[in-house]
Amino acid sequence: MSAWQEQVPNYEFSETMALYQEGEQQFLNAYHGHYRIKYVTLPGIQRLLQLRFQLEEGKDYQLLETGIQHLTCDEETVTRLQQMLSTNWSLTKQEDGNYSVFVK
Repeated sequence: MSAWQEQVPNYEFSETMALYQEGEQQFLNAYHGHYRIKYVTLPGIQRLLQLRFQLEEGKDYQLLETGIQHLTCDEETVTRLQQMLSTNWSLTKQEDGNYSVFVK
């Protein structure tokens, strides 16, 4: 944590440290991107696409009221996203080679 505190001096790391102490392996798995979100909403997926994969609405995908279509990304991103999505979402490959994410 000390290395992170040097890089981001204004961030409060007490909650991050508490999570690490509660479950070291779970924390490390999450840190390295090996986690599944228990329940995620459409705005949560948008945020995930932006923060984790640097994918933007209008550029990398089209946002609809009920999901996402025309998601353009590589296979590694699709695999990681599929592992992270909660079970109420379905990620499918479209005929044009892009992907869509909709509620099951």
